[in-house]
Amino acid sequence: MTASHLPNIQRGGACSNCRRRKLRCDGDRPSCSQCLNRPPRSKQPCQFEQERAHGHQTPSQMQGTIKTLLSKVHDLERSRVSPTPEPDEAQILDFQEPTPEIAAELITAFLEKFAHSGHFFLDLTRFAQSALLPLPFGHPSRPSPALLSVIYLWGSLLSTSIPHHSNDSTKTFLCVTLQNLPADIRGFAIHPKLVLETIQAEILLSIYYLHSALPTQGRYHAATAASLAISAGLHILRRVPIPNHCLSNPQFPVSESLLPPTEDPIEAVERIDAFWATVIVNNCWVAVQGSPSAIPGDMTVDTPWPGGILVGATLSRFLKGQETDGETSTSLALFSKASVLLERVCSLNAGRMLDDSVVRSALDNRLSAFQSSLTPPTPIASDRALVFAHAFSDLAILRFHSPHLRNSEHSRYQALAAATRMVSVVSLATWGDPLYAPICSAACAVFLDELASLRSTHANPSVLPEYQQTEQNLKWTMNTMRNFATSSPIFQRCVAAMQ
Repeated sequence: MTASHLPNIQRGGACSNCRRRKLRCDGDRPSCSQCLNRPPRSKQPCQFEQERAHGHQTPSQMQGTIKTLLSKVHDLERSRVSPTPEPDEAQILDFQEPTPEIAAELITAFLEKFAHSGHFFLDLTRFAQSALLPLPFGHPSRPSPALLSVIYLWGSLLSTSIPHHSNDSTKTFLCVTLQNLPADIRGFAIHPKLVLETIQAEILLSIYYLHSALPTQGRYHAATAASLAISAGLHILRRVPIPNHCLSNPQFPVSESLLPPTEDPIEAVERIDAFWATVIVNNCWVAVQGSPSAIPGDMTVDTPWPGGILVGATLSRFLKGQETDGETSTSLALFSKASVLLERVCSLNAGRMLDDSVVRSALDNRLSAFQSSLTPPTPIASDRALVFAHAFSDLAILRFHSPHLRNSEHSRYQALAAATRMVSVVSLATWGDPLYAPICSAACAVFLDELASLRSTHANPSVLPEYQQTEQNLKWTMNTMRNFATSSPIFQRCVAAMQ
């Protein structure tokens, strides 16, 4: 039978071979004409997904067909509407949580690096206690599945006291994190604690993608954290609520509060720190790529700085230098402010804000005043936020002056001094935090430019003390990046770009 004389069959009634080969099927059972006359090279048998519909069925056959269809409809409806217990919903994958001993090691390895770093804002004691409860993965009394999974992911990368996990194990933790995030977000209305825990998971996941040199994914999760933080009102936290009759704009009909009132001072601190951790991670991506932050520096923010007490116009007062004493006491606050200054510099250089002599002079003065006010960093591993405050402050100064290195001796001096201070700060690093990658790369770029400038103006530059010092700083920074590159894809990319 030729193709033009093949009988018409019901839609979807063709066999799998004909559908794959895009041939017209006659639907004959058990093998159609096409499979008999032109067997597929795959040697797959002729198979049909649908039962053949007979033109004329007996009443008993029709009842059987109806019974089969009703059974399928019932199964579909039951799978769509029947509730699933929360712990099972969290286990989207067939995920076997690490044993309590290994889980404790992974969590400890994570906290040793991330506590007091500006990346982790949840209360350490409460988190550790809930994470180690002898309850199932996904139980509401424990941290959210996505948060626990991403912490296991980081722990597997950082742990030195247990055998290093295989790539398959790391991929499993990552996959479980990604697949649990939507379920955690759906649970906001039932368990409000999931809001902060999901923001925390998004931040840690964003930094993981920075570590993995995957900027698109990293920026996506940083922006998601920002969206959740703003939706939860973390940018307008106030110690004294504003009465409804004082609001200038009526509430949108579908607006809702994601977070109930805080139950104790620890929760209040967590919410404040959560917002600024979100600001920091978004501004970290500004440092890496220069593209806009999801929380720009000119956004209206009333949330006080970490450890601060004053509320209202937080960012604008800081950028104008209108702060009072006591607002810069915590290292996390300093890190947050340094990241805001860096974001403003990148926005200025990219043309996203007015660039005139008044604006540039004001920002230059603010950068200098802030950098000089910082407490000198010390080699204390527990105060990484202060180390990053110095590093980001100097990175902002370097980025501010970089466009003018060739035509301004002042800018050349300021950029080189900032790069030199950044080298001193990086020397305090105890591990290859991915945030050091843009810091080291920027410093190396300034050192290379300075060496090239000296070579172009001196016949024998290698005898100059400034040349020798700059060359030494460059070699030290490159060696540091190579050491970190042994376990960090982002440092591998930075080293390759510099060679």
